[in-house]
Amino acid sequence: MSDEAIHNDLFHRCALRAFVEQAEAQQCWPDPEATRRLAYRLYEDALACSERNRKDAI
Repeated sequence: MSDEAIHNDLFHRCALRAFVEQAEAQQCWPDPEATRRLAYRLYEDALACSERNRKDAI
């Protein structure tokens, strides 16, 4: 997967956001399990929002 494809991939964007948010909150390298949980929550929220927008457009 190219760098551009990773940046355009929704899950990878959520994972990067989770990593940065956890690192900022912990003021060090983030806990992997907490980062994983946050990444999946952000991803699920983004998918739900996308689905709502798709339904509104119909």
